[in-house]
Amino acid sequence: FARMDAAALGFPEASFDVAVMLDIADDLADLPAALAEAARVLARGGRLMLTATNRDSLPLRALRRLGQPVPAGGVSVQELTGMLRAAGLTPLRLDGVMLSFGWAMPGASSAFGPLEEDPEFIEAARTLGRRCGPDQALAIAALARKA
Repeated sequence: FARMDAAALGFPEASFDVAVMLDIADDLADLPAALAEAARVLARGGRLMLTATNRDSLPLRALRRLGQPVPAGGVSVQELTGMLRAAGLTPLRLDGVMLSFGWAMPGASSAFGPLEEDPEFIEAARTLGRRCGPDQALAIAALARKA
């Protein structure tokens, strides 16, 4: 692996057929610049897979309504699709991702820890994420293609 600035990758244009940005979008200083750079290094027809916290998710809206602390960062589905398009990427698919309930509930993570390895719980969370869709799920999984 090589450590680089996500907005200034040291690769020539059109170097890759696939780029992956998992669990990093919330930590980037400039997500639109990183998406534009991912698009730059993708070959025509190349695909980008990324995940991002959904700032407008049902769990985070519930925490706000209850006056609880909410993790910083995240994007809405509309913001993410707009950023992808602005970078020259066409969104192909957006899915919801349900994470452990402990992730969004302060103080609950240790109580839910054992479930994170339970196959039944993992499959139920996957199903719930797909059913509630990217607008309500805690995270967004997106697949986009470079035109």
